Amino acid sequence: MSGPARNGPRDGAPSDRQRQKAAVFLGLHQGPDTLVLPNAWDVTSAKIFEQASFQAIGTTSNAIAASLGYPDGEHIPFPEMVAVIERIARHTDLPVNADIESGYGTAITAVAGTVRSVIKAGAVGVNLEDATRDPGRPLFEPGVQCEKLHAVREAADALGIPLVINARTDTYLTPFQDPETQFRETVKRANAYREAGADCIFVPGRLDRDLIARLVATIHAPLNIFATPVTPSVPELNKMGVARLSIGPGAFRAALAGTARIAAELAGEGTYKTLFGEALTKAEVENLLNRTSSYSESAAR
Repeated sequence: MSGPARNGPRDGAPSDRQRQKAAVFLGLHQGPDTLVLPNAWDVTSAKIFEQASFQAIGTTSNAIAASLGYPDGEHIPFPEMVAVIERIARHTDLPVNADIESGYGTAITAVAGTVRSVIKAGAVGVNLEDATRDPGRPLFEPGVQCEKLHAVREAADALGIPLVINARTDTYLTPFQDPETQFRETVKRANAYREAGADCIFVPGRLDRDLIARLVATIHAPLNIFATPVTPSVPELNKMGVARLSIGPGAFRAALAGTARIAAELAGEGTYKTLFGEALTKAEVENLLNRTSSYSESAAR
């Protein structure tokens, strides 16, 4: 197992190993199969996903913030966020994609600085969204977002890392009066972000099969969607040409739901069936953290 994480990002330029992982991660977006990217919020969740034979891991800003006592939406201080990203990256040999929300800063220089920090923390990909968190102006103008994407690419190039940029548009998390206008705006933004340097386009939201098919056909980039109750299965997404699937904070929330069931039974009946029904033993947890990763040097060549 890797050594303990420090309180801040690593110093110095990315290693050859990190560059290799970035190249592998980019290649996973080119098919032939849909890249399923589970989202971790700490080292243990990352190791569970790693040992389930996933090929890469994403972080989830929502779950990291919640686990540390902060609401979603960049309320967590960035040094705390990047410390978790670094800890995850240090304890897995898989490529790590960092969810950096809108970049932790409105100025383009601030967003570039955020990207430099997460690269130095060990990440080889980032999600960058166009949400402003201003109800009166929920999305950044496409031109502004494209400038940010250019700056992100320049920052990564300056560090010599082929960073995988996953440009997220929150059009399907934003109210629109007309579904066709919403669709056209999504496609316009997606293709503009691709031209600005994005490697993949992320469209989160409750997208059904027909809408996903339309987005795949009209967005000229690998498409990342978000798992929801109406999302087709991974084999179906693969046939549809979806490049990447994320689960966001879903696993974290499921873990919280299990804890809530334990609490309810313990406080109500005073029994322990839920507590011990599917719990890992101490030895299993230690084995989880000490097992050698299945990711090999050959995967990076």
